[in-house]
Amino acid sequence: MSVYDMDAFTLNIHGGYNIHNEPLSPSTESMRGLHEDKNKLVIGKDGEEVVSSGHILINHRSGLTLEDTVTLNGVVKEIVAIEQSKNFTDKRTVVFLK
Repeated sequence: MSVYDMDAFTLNIHGGYNIHNEPLSPSTESMRGLHEDKNKLVIGKDGEEVVSSGHILINHRSGLTLEDTVTLNGVVKEIVAIEQSKNFTDKRTVVFLK
């Protein structure tokens, strides 16, 4: 078990779009990670600076998008940036929240 898996949250995964550009059904996944409330300036999806109110450090995960959201303590939070990082030899994903 990882020392980083202290906080429970739900990842709300965007379902993508059909051929008519209509959104498909989303799915959810219960996860654990390390949540920190800490303001940080990050680069958002449009290449502009965005203030993140906190982040969650999770096991390495590919396929996350900025259309996904996170439900943390009953509050749905938008993902404003995603970073891949390396902690010693362990790959991690940092999800920055609005």
